[in-house]
Amino acid sequence: MPNLNMVLLGLIGLTYLMLLGVAITGALQLVQRDNKSLRAIHRWSAVPAVVFWALVHVVAIFIKSKMLVTFLLFLALVFAGALTGWLVKPGWRRAMHIVLGVATFLLFTLFIFVNLMTAA
Repeated sequence: MPNLNMVLLGLIGLTYLMLLGVAITGALQLVQRDNKSLRAIHRWSAVPAVVFWALVHVVAIFIKSKMLVTFLLFLALVFAGALTGWLVKPGWRRAMHIVLGVATFLLFTLFIFVNLMTAA
C-alpha cells in the first residue's frame, strides 16, 4: 500500500500547477478577448484541474475526515463558476466568474496550508 501522505502531496502539487494554468489563461483572456484558441485552452484545462482536485479531496478524506466540508464548498464554487463562465458576457456574469475563480483558487491555497502546515 502506498503512503497516502506522499500521494496527497504529489496530487496537491499537480493540481496547484493546473489551477495556476487555468488562472493564467483566464487572465490572458481579459487582455485578448477574441482569441478562440485561448478560450478553448481555458475551458478544457479546467476539466482536468477539477478532476485532480476531486482526487486530492478523496485522498484527503481517506486521511482526515474533516475535509468533507471543503470538498462540498469546492463543488459549489466550481459549479457556480462554470455556470457563470459558460456564456461570459460583459457585466455581472463576468465579474461573478472572476470572483468565483479567485475564491476557488484561494480555497485551494487554504487547503494546501491547512494540510501541509498541520503536518509540519
